[in-house]
Amino acid sequence: MDKRIYIFTEYFGNQNTSGKIWLDISKELSKEYSVFVYTNNYNLDDPTEISFPVEKIGLASFKSNLIFRTLKQLEQSFRFLLKLLKVRKQDKVFFGTNPLLLVFAVYFAKRIKGFKSCILVHDIFPENLVVLNLFNQDSHFLKIVGHIYNEALAYMDHHIVLSMDMLDVLKLKIKQNNITIIPNWISYGDYQKLTTNLPCNTKEKIVIRYLGNLGFFQGIPDLLNILIELNINTIQFEFYGSGVHTNIVKECSDQNSKIVYGGAVEMSERHTYLMKGDIALIVLGKGMKGLAVPSKLQYELATGKPLLCIADKGSFLDEFVNRHNVGWFVPWTEPEQMICSIREIILSFRDVNNEQDSNRIAKSYLDRFMLPKFRTVLGNL
Repeated sequence: MDKRIYIFTEYFGNQNTSGKIWLDISKELSKEYSVFVYTNNYNLDDPTEISFPVEKIGLASFKSNLIFRTLKQLEQSFRFLLKLLKVRKQDKVFFGTNPLLLVFAVYFAKRIKGFKSCILVHDIFPENLVVLNLFNQDSHFLKIVGHIYNEALAYMDHHIVLSMDMLDVLKLKIKQNNITIIPNWISYGDYQKLTTNLPCNTKEKIVIRYLGNLGFFQGIPDLLNILIELNINTIQFEFYGSGVHTNIVKECSDQNSKIVYGGAVEMSERHTYLMKGDIALIVLGKGMKGLAVPSKLQYELATGKPLLCIADKGSFLDEFVNRHNVGWFVPWTEPEQMICSIREIILSFRDVNNEQDSNRIAKSYLDRFMLPKFRTVLGNL
């Protein structure tokens, strides 16, 4: 009997970090299983690097409009459901939290077909809607939707999260212990590129660089309100990326010389931009503790640059920075207090040399150590 795993994901390939994650996982699982991938958005630079079928279903959602994106995800999840109903009882299904409604499709199909399932939790719903101020935490509607979602989530055979704070949140939601932590990883090829011939900043200013999503959950507007109040002439904040808050960053860049927007970055050019600047800026918005984890942390570490992390107190980033001593952590608090904290960090910055420590820590997150854990989890279902 052949061993099959069906993978359902919104993105697959080289178009973004999410797509690359599922590409890496699928290639690892294909060493032991017959893998079948269904996705909404497929983009692979070299199709010959995979030996399993990938089927594109429907159209990719439009990220800049939340309502339209929700309607598209409803359509996507229904299309996935039609494929899920063809999965055999002896097969396994592995999927993520995007599209958002996919968990309901898997839940429904699983009750009918009886297959084993595992979910990779990148986002915690509906708590993330509260962070976006779309719903009040005490909303009856939110509580009803949350209860239904938690029931569907708990019906899965196993859950994979990215950090300890995510595990704590998920345990409260599903009242189960069938959860495994598998952190994000960095490929050995990317690690080599980022640790070889690191450029030095020749500018007189200290350049603090952000590379990533300018989306709903990064707290970009709140961050910019803090940064523009820093009256220090020797700093420059560079932003690279795209998302719903791109225009806000552009406007701030036009009005303030300390803020520079460098545009979106292709995945193939990511290494060049990761190595820019003196300090790597990593941000998660207010209230995001346990709801998400920055996807490029291991890449930032490989560059050897100190990290300036801004997130909730007690979050994964707080614990990580303090445990490994790879930079500074500033919690979301009163603006005046944050401004003082960041000012002290910048004024005391003297080309901190933690390159070897950061490289060593990044090496412990290589794909060859992390990816086999997925085979272990799926093998135990």
